[in-house]
Amino acid sequence: MIIMKEFCKIRALARDGVNKSEIARRLHIDRKTVAKYLRENNPPSYAKRQSPTRKDPLLPFEKIIAYWHSSVSDLTGRDIYEKLVLEGYKGSERSVYRRLKHLRASEDKERFFQQSYEAGEQCQFDFKEKVILPFRDGDMAVHLHFGTLPHSGFFFISAWRFKTYEAFAEGAHRFFIQAGGIPRNVRIDNLSPCVAKVLKGDNRIYTSHYNRFMEYYGFETLPCRPGVGSDKGDVEREIRTHTARIVRRCKLEGTVFSGIEDLNAWLKDYCSKIISQKVIESWSQEKSSLAPVPREDHEILCRTIECTPTPWGTVRDQLSNTIYSVPDNLIGVRCQLVIGAEKVRVLSKAHPTLLVEHQRQHKDMRSILLAHVIKSLSRKPAAMIRWAHKEILFPMPECKTFLNWLGGEAKASARREFLLCLNLIQHSNIEEISLGMEIVRKNNSLNPYEDLRNLLLVGKHPTRLPEQIPVTLNFRAYDALIPKEKKHATSRVS
Repeated sequence: MIIMKEFCKIRALARDGVNKSEIARRLHIDRKTVAKYLRENNPPSYAKRQSPTRKDPLLPFEKIIAYWHSSVSDLTGRDIYEKLVLEGYKGSERSVYRRLKHLRASEDKERFFQQSYEAGEQCQFDFKEKVILPFRDGDMAVHLHFGTLPHSGFFFISAWRFKTYEAFAEGAHRFFIQAGGIPRNVRIDNLSPCVAKVLKGDNRIYTSHYNRFMEYYGFETLPCRPGVGSDKGDVEREIRTHTARIVRRCKLEGTVFSGIEDLNAWLKDYCSKIISQKVIESWSQEKSSLAPVPREDHEILCRTIECTPTPWGTVRDQLSNTIYSVPDNLIGVRCQLVIGAEKVRVLSKAHPTLLVEHQRQHKDMRSILLAHVIKSLSRKPAAMIRWAHKEILFPMPECKTFLNWLGGEAKASARREFLLCLNLIQHSNIEEISLGMEIVRKNNSLNPYEDLRNLLLVGKHPTRLPEQIPVTLNFRAYDALIPKEKKHATSRVS
């Protein structure tokens, strides 16, 4: 008996004019076998084996496999195989996988029950954590905030760099705006930024920030049972469906986002295009059952901390141990640290027009802005030698090259000149300053600061007064105000 592959080779060689003896020699089979298959032109057939040729090696372990599979539902075939080897199993791993497949096929399948909701009754929120998406500075893990109205099927997605209360609140507010109102109930799982403690049953102790959020927007919270995703199955379905679609679409279209707001604009457009016409019709009817959305209040959506900037010109978020810089005129002044989902602001009643804004940082990170420190540092150039945050003085490669050209960090005059040049950031930006440094260095300037200042500020601050237009004076109006001299007749007395 030959196999199908050998039969095909026999036919191919025969078509090429090879004789039967040569075919038999090449394939290492009998010449009569070659003649048989060339004469009959029928492929080889095999009768089904009626009984196993050897004893099943898994037969003694069937009960223990069934017990392991029933007691630990997520036990893999590899796990069971490794445990069986310790019990004395001598068979293959593939046999274990086949036996598990039969066990799973014999089990009862899970039944799902379609749920119905009243219009405006409920919405569901959840996060999909750490989705890798392409950004201009490289791939970054973001948290996708999903919200859905189960009655109509409307959904909306927003993206955040942090999974915090502020991200949840801002994501919920954006969902309410897009949905056109607020339902009576909101179902969430036990998010740590919102739920302080899980009690028995549906009882929960919520954080103070989330309690204020519920009171301001006027809805009730329906908590989920721990580890039971079916309690909010509608939003879980949207997460499974759209997370993979978003990642695939970015890869296929070659999309690269400039920042988190660019991603949110893309997600808004994605949601508007993918919602079906049937959902739109049902959603338009449901909107009349939703409560109006109140105005956006940063005291509700953000976390506010009272603080006083240190002599180092920084404030600290104690919860995440992050540090943010402030200008010199806020040092020692009582301030408010307003922590949002993506931005951190520093406000002061003493300076109401001064707004300090930072990009929110990850835990144990810091954000020191060059514009905040360079003015004081230029008055104390020796402090830069051992300054803990010295790296922010070289945001561009040309900055380090320019300092070395001036004489290096060890030279006092070079430090002073370099810091004076950086202080021009009060009137320009670091890209223009870096380009100006390169021009000044290549021209081998004798007065680097003055030449850089003139180069950057030309056209911004005029150096001479504008040309005056000559004025022609007319004094006739003033002449009319002067009284005329009276003429008195004189008589000569004779």
